[in-house]
Amino acid sequence: MPSRWKSVAALLALVLCLVASGLQLPALNRLRVEYELTEGDPLESAPPEFAILHAALGGFRGILVDLLWLRAIQLEKENRYFELVQLYDWIGTLEPRLLDIWVLNAHNLTYNVSASMPAREDRWLWIQRGIDLLRDQGLRYNPRHPELYRELGWLYLNKIGGRLDDYHFYYKTQLALRMQRTFGRPHPDLEAIAQSPAQWQDLVQQSPGVAALAAGAEALSIDLSTAHGEFLWEQAGLSPEALAFLKAPEHQEALRLVSAFYAARALREDWKLEPGRMLRLQKDYGPIDWRLSDAFALYWASIARELAQGDYEREGANRVFYFALVNLFRRGRLFLEKQDEDDLFITQPEIRFAERLNRHFEEILPEAPHARAAHEAFLEELVYTLFTYNQEAEALRYYKLLGEKYPKSGYRTPFDDFITEHIATDIRSANYEQTLVILDGLLHQAYWWLALGEEKRAEGFGRLAQNVWNLYTSTAGEAEGSQRLALPPLQTLREKTLAEILGGPGGRRFPSLLQQRLRDRLGLPETAIP
Repeated sequence: MPSRWKSVAALLALVLCLVASGLQLPALNRLRVEYELTEGDPLESAPPEFAILHAALGGFRGILVDLLWLRAIQLEKENRYFELVQLYDWIGTLEPRLLDIWVLNAHNLTYNVSASMPAREDRWLWIQRGIDLLRDQGLRYNPRHPELYRELGWLYLNKIGGRLDDYHFYYKTQLALRMQRTFGRPHPDLEAIAQSPAQWQDLVQQSPGVAALAAGAEALSIDLSTAHGEFLWEQAGLSPEALAFLKAPEHQEALRLVSAFYAARALREDWKLEPGRMLRLQKDYGPIDWRLSDAFALYWASIARELAQGDYEREGANRVFYFALVNLFRRGRLFLEKQDEDDLFITQPEIRFAERLNRHFEEILPEAPHARAAHEAFLEELVYTLFTYNQEAEALRYYKLLGEKYPKSGYRTPFDDFITEHIATDIRSANYEQTLVILDGLLHQAYWWLALGEEKRAEGFGRLAQNVWNLYTSTAGEAEGSQRLALPPLQTLREKTLAEILGGPGGRRFPSLLQQRLRDRLGLPETAIP
């Protein structure tokens, strides 16, 4: 037989084999379901390209995936990360139930490919792409696997929330700004967001005020979907007349409901976050600022905890959840303001997480005795933090609890001696977040004693703050990657603390009498907030 006919015969045989393999696929899928080897119909919600490959290749998909894996291993050894992106994408299309491929591809995009980009904007795009891949595709095909939820929480906790990347502040800031635009306003009403109807017509029918607001907005050519809150007004390019309309007192309640409607839609469609779960977490653990990456880590880790089966899965999910919760205590209050061409991103402790975090330890200690060391360290940190925020009674209460739970000689010393030793230790070994906590607490104390007329004590706390800032700056300046560890100027921190003391949330604001005394001593006008 001529060689040409041999080739044709081989090709026909290959086609027949592929067709025969495809015909066997329905029976194989039924067996997978029967023996619980797959989660339902593997073609459910699949894109067209997957369906075509699935039907055409049949059982040969496994062989092709193995070959692609071998190629991927070689590319990884050669650090050819961009080629890995396409290869992983092919494997994911062929075997979307393969969990490792989503984890590896997301890690490759967020860590390896992003790090190869010189510009922070480009790095941020690749980080977002990695998160989107894991969240929008990996979880789409594997919605019951805690490993993917845990990994997604880890990316928010470590890649964005950590300090390993020189541009980590940029990532944190961009995430916060995007979330601000989602909510549209500084203080979103999560209750209203969770209860908001899914359809616009339902909202209009439920609230006559919304109907009137929508009619007026249409007359002024205002697109409420892009102008439902003050964070969106500048970008929306509103006319003075339109801006005055939206700011009118009679429209505020309706605008709140409209803002909740569009925020709920964006949370579900763009972020894949369920407002009901967000609200439950906030009620269970404390005042979560959803602009922070640690809030996202807590959200995804909470799902991983619910789905986890076995000690290994539970331990991994609990670890991400715990670190996210600790971080929300250490840096759960965000100060985000425009500064020149950039944005000033400063976090501070959110003490209202303290009691719930302590209860979290009490709940897990019977099953996780190894967490005792972490609990002890947390109580030490909490005592000192409360003291620096002038909450001495609460600090003494937790110091007593610390001594009862962990009876060491160091906890039997007088309270003042414990605080003095803690300050000295922290100044020598504090990391970035701990230093910000120390500085903010010391400045808070300085203003407190100044308001009380104790100038000498106020000066002492001010000098201590300066010493801490100088010591950290000189140490971080010698370290590799000092750009990502640089503190804001001390004067900026002073102004921020003073602004919160005179006009911030109730937990930070001084009593009215002390505010007035502080204004008098600093020579500030009655209504001025620095």
